[in-house]
Amino acid sequence: PLPSSVLMTAIPARVAGCEEVWVASPKPDQVTLGAAYVAGADAVLAVGGAQAIAALAYGAGAVPPCDVVVGPGNRFVTAAKSLVAGRVGIDMLAGPSEVLVLADETADAAVVAADLLAQAEHDTLATSILVSTSEALLRQVEAELARQLPLLSTRATAEEALRANGFVVLVPTVEDGVAVADRLAPEHLEVLTRDAKEVARRCRHYGAVFVGQGAAEVLGDYGAGPNHTLPTGGTARSYGGLSVMTFLRVRTYLGISNLNAARTIVQDAVALAEMEGLAGHAASARLRLHTAAPLPSPTAMVPVPDAPDDGFKFMESSDPNTVRFVIPKGRMMDNVLALLRDGGVEVKMDGRVLRPKINLPGWEVKMLKPRNGVEMLNRCTRDVGFAGRDLLEEMHATNVVPVFDTGMDPVRIVAAAPKALLRNGELPRRHLFVATEYVELTRRWIEERGLDASIVHTSGATEVFPPEDADVIVDNTATGTTLRANGLEIFDEVATSSTFFCASRDAYANPVKRRAIDRVALLLQSALTARGMVVVEFNVETDKLDEVIDKLPALKNPTISPLYRGRGHAVKTAVARDKLPEIIPEIKAHGGTDVLVSNVNQLVY
Repeated sequence: PLPSSVLMTAIPARVAGCEEVWVASPKPDQVTLGAAYVAGADAVLAVGGAQAIAALAYGAGAVPPCDVVVGPGNRFVTAAKSLVAGRVGIDMLAGPSEVLVLADETADAAVVAADLLAQAEHDTLATSILVSTSEALLRQVEAELARQLPLLSTRATAEEALRANGFVVLVPTVEDGVAVADRLAPEHLEVLTRDAKEVARRCRHYGAVFVGQGAAEVLGDYGAGPNHTLPTGGTARSYGGLSVMTFLRVRTYLGISNLNAARTIVQDAVALAEMEGLAGHAASARLRLHTAAPLPSPTAMVPVPDAPDDGFKFMESSDPNTVRFVIPKGRMMDNVLALLRDGGVEVKMDGRVLRPKINLPGWEVKMLKPRNGVEMLNRCTRDVGFAGRDLLEEMHATNVVPVFDTGMDPVRIVAAAPKALLRNGELPRRHLFVATEYVELTRRWIEERGLDASIVHTSGATEVFPPEDADVIVDNTATGTTLRANGLEIFDEVATSSTFFCASRDAYANPVKRRAIDRVALLLQSALTARGMVVVEFNVETDKLDEVIDKLPALKNPTISPLYRGRGHAVKTAVARDKLPEIIPEIKAHGGTDVLVSNVNQLVY
């Protein structure tokens, strides 16, 4: 019995929240019992083999029937686990232990030999494999094995395992070595090559990978990080090692509060059921269309955990015509609040309150992160808000109507990479890792470019991933300054984006809500237009009036008023702000005096 296996199996179970954890071990010694105590096990069953698997799966005396049975063992344990799989969850059907060392001429032959022997001493069925680009290294390792083997107390087992199951593969390139490793999908993969981290990133199938000379596989056996309960016999192509996830399960939930809003989903269910010849299914769904009256709120019910034992509560507005407004938190928020303010819409922010007050009757506000805001608009639980075009495309927000483009926060979604990776602005023709928050946009870009690439999904600070953890990034940038500061060079533009004022399709189809949304859209558009305009006022003598008016690029006709006692005229007009350097000298040159320039808050054509 191995106390390390007790730790590797019982600790993840306890971390996952299992209410009761049992350990089975034949003739457990004090060290094994101590490991069970440290791992937080509730009890130890002093039985091993197939008998232990049966007791844990079906229950025996004081041993309760368990939901999940995990852990390594001999072939009888594996056979027993295969019989109870389905009645209980299992981690995997593991066979004899194995290691594959992928090495080039830079590897230390003594280290390689020691690691092969460490695996071979497990039992006579263990497999030790060396894949190398260097014939000289293979000869050196063979000599080291002959030197180290007699020094082992486990020599007999290790020697038999090497003779019966060990083998070497000489490959022309490291890429060929990676292909061999992926085909065999070993339990343990050691990468002892030049640029080991880069080579390891190109490997896809293994139970656990150990990168570089310092990362001995035995350190993983005893707790350096990877769990040592791992898939064997090539099953790493489809299974992962034991972890906390082994003891967890996914449960799904569905609640519909407004069948009228969900009509399309129900109709689709009827059509699919009829297509599959399941008349009862179709009748069950159709009954919802004909007999259930829609509830007053168009909001889909979303379960919100309140307390562990209190079930779920649902948040809905009592008035179906209330406009549910979402304001994005973060980078966009200041510009959005400034635009609302310029449009006469006041949002009263109060410290950390995420439901601020607004001066629009019939409107309620919630602050959400941009992605959550788009998600809620797309689900129609929010009616109106602001969103970047990039997020709308990234999240396939087909239920979101872009009312108008504010032009705020313009950014580019670009592909960038370390300068050393690019050759004449082009990527190398090999498998690449692309780090990004924009998974869908990046997947489309990869397909359009015909790249061989995998996506690393990030949650911020994407620019720091290259070169160790990714080759390329796809990220947004306004100026490119941050990318350059991190040694990255932009080589392609994936998309462009700015902030849109948006509405959900359900809200825009509701005449009451649409009128309210369109009124606010008019205010905001007028505020945006006004930002590029100024009001210019000046006086001019009557005989020069026509001359100076001809020089004004007014929106329509300027406003002209006679001055007191007929001393000329006052002229007032709105002009583009960027034309001021030309207009003011022209006004002065053609008789204008007392020129006054003022800002415009709103401008409605």
